[in-house]
Amino acid sequence: MTKIETRRLRDGATLEIFGASQPLSGDVVPDWFPRAFQLEIPRCWQLYYDEVFFDRTPGVRNFLYVGRIDGVPCCRMWFGYKLETGAGNFGNVFTLPKFRRRGIMREILAVCTRDFFASGALFCSCNAAAAAAPAYEQAGFRRIFPPDKPPMALMRDCGTTFAAVAEEAYRDPSGAAIRDGNLADRFDCDKLLRYVPEVYGKLAPTGKAASYLSLWEEYVRFDRAKVKVLVARSGFCAGYLYSLDGEPGGLLHPGFERYRKALERETV
Repeated sequence: MTKIETRRLRDGATLEIFGASQPLSGDVVPDWFPRAFQLEIPRCWQLYYDEVFFDRTPGVRNFLYVGRIDGVPCCRMWFGYKLETGAGNFGNVFTLPKFRRRGIMREILAVCTRDFFASGALFCSCNAAAAAAPAYEQAGFRRIFPPDKPPMALMRDCGTTFAAVAEEAYRDPSGAAIRDGNLADRFDCDKLLRYVPEVYGKLAPTGKAASYLSLWEEYVRFDRAKVKVLVARSGFCAGYLYSLDGEPGGLLHPGFERYRKALERETV
């Protein structure tokens, strides 16, 4: 972990921005840094960050940021991406209530997006709250479904749209392959597949897990379920199925329905 830079806020306060990226092994990470990633966050994300700080996220690169004012951690931000495909996710932005409306998030966002463009991520998508969307737009994020749907994406190539990436990822359903799922697949499944026009607002994951991430962190990592993914010829996951306590679940791109029965056989 390093102090990336110091910024002066509009009210005159000094904001120190600290960051860490994997691999974390060998780095000295003080207790206050990971604690910032356990505040006001769903359990599946708490478990995910436990794995991040123990360097147990193979196939993923994570970037983490915490801001401090007068030595007090006041906000956090994160993005990560799957090394194999470049599919990324930005989010878990949180500022302690007493530090809000001071421009802190915009300052950290500038550092975060700078690292994004220097990374190997192809895109980072997120569900943007209405209050945060204007700041995200100023940083380069664009609506995936104009004009006011929550999903937004930041593209490494400004000349490429999220829709174009999605179309190329799922254009050819022939020759798809089934394999065991891994943690890194959640970027394809939750942050690309969920936001394609054929799926968004039309299909939702079935079964007990609301997302691939919650499936992995709540069930697969504790050996309560196994998950199989369908990998398109493009290299992106086109869907996943699992069996949990004898009940099936998952999500599959409509263009790849021909593989459902094979996936079901593999997960029984």
